[in-house]
Amino acid sequence: MERSVYLFRASVDKDKLLALLKSQVMSGNVQGAIKVCSGN
Repeated sequence: MERSVYLFRASVDKDKLLALLKSQVMSGNVQGAIKVCSGN
């Protein structure tokens, strides 16, 4: 829930971020997904 509120308020392209996160998770790249979430 907190992540949803943060994403709602953030000035990032949410669709692009979520698509990138999904692709990282679906390919099994957990470290990549963590980097996406941390903004690195």
